[in-house]
Amino acid sequence: MQRLTCGIVVYDEALEVKKLISKLKTELIDYQVSWIFVLNHREKSTRQQLSETIRGALDVDQAQFSDNSCIIENTSNNIGLARQLILERSTTDWVYFTDPDIEMNSNSLRLLIEASIQTPTGVIGLGGPALYQSSNPFLRNTFHFLNFISRYTPFAFQTQSHKRNRSVDHLPTCHLLLNRTAALKVGGFASRFFSCGEDLDFTHRATNAGYQFLFLSSAPVTHWQNISARAWFKKIFLFGRVQIFAQKQNAKGGLRIYRLMPLAALLLACVFFAAFTFKFSQNLLQIGIAIGILASLAALVKGLYGALLTIMVYATGELAELIVPIFVCKSVQESPAQRPEAVQPNVSAKNHT
Repeated sequence: MQRLTCGIVVYDEALEVKKLISKLKTELIDYQVSWIFVLNHREKSTRQQLSETIRGALDVDQAQFSDNSCIIENTSNNIGLARQLILERSTTDWVYFTDPDIEMNSNSLRLLIEASIQTPTGVIGLGGPALYQSSNPFLRNTFHFLNFISRYTPFAFQTQSHKRNRSVDHLPTCHLLLNRTAALKVGGFASRFFSCGEDLDFTHRATNAGYQFLFLSSAPVTHWQNISARAWFKKIFLFGRVQIFAQKQNAKGGLRIYRLMPLAALLLACVFFAAFTFKFSQNLLQIGIAIGILASLAALVKGLYGALLTIMVYATGELAELIVPIFVCKSVQESPAQRPEAVQPNVSAKNHT
């Protein structure tokens, strides 16, 4: 592979996307790169500022736009449409999807590219560990614990860091090298997933169609989540909701039963707690001791409390969507002529990144 498209969806992360571009330019120095940026913001002033930042970061003298590179202004603020625009506008066989809150590790993308050359036709995408990290101490400990336990589970939830290379049924679009032809064949990304879950829906359809995703344990990136604990749990609750929504959308092709494990665990915990409370309702001391033991265990093991809360909130989101299906679906129904236009920079030289 000598040609590659980098597709990046940007909201308002000017500083972050500048750092990401710098890392990508270094990583892909030996490749001919096409750049597609989707500015996913309704405010014109913000999009203009982002466009200037991107052009400055690419540096006209060293990494100029080619005819296949562009900046797209997506005022619908729709993540599913944004990913699909990148897929449709790209002209290379492989497209690398990433986000501004990703910190690249040296050689991580190169390893994906090298592996793609040797993969069989049934592999539609490649990725590696997208390890959550945060400047918030509580979330940092939570993520470290989740990253640790994910090494010993065969499942692909929000974070996965398996110890060995393996085939998986899901990879997030924050760190995903995707075969363009195969991706378009299975329908690409759906605009009805306007805020999140577009990769979950896509990978579900792709695996239902018989494709595989290859996980490379040696190709990690850091996925920064510099938000408050409240914002994190609000986000994870939405992830639980969209999980059920995506399952319903793809039910005819088969459910991913293991993704309902958090919900099953929550229900079992409720049943156990109810039975325990009923049995020892006349002995408050025993109940207090049991709660004290659990609280002490959570305090001793860093991140355990946050991880348990994360799983419970995620499961609550799943339960809420099952009981009251109110996940908002905003499908963009425009014709190709009405889609966001690409803004081509006023340069003519070839890209020689």
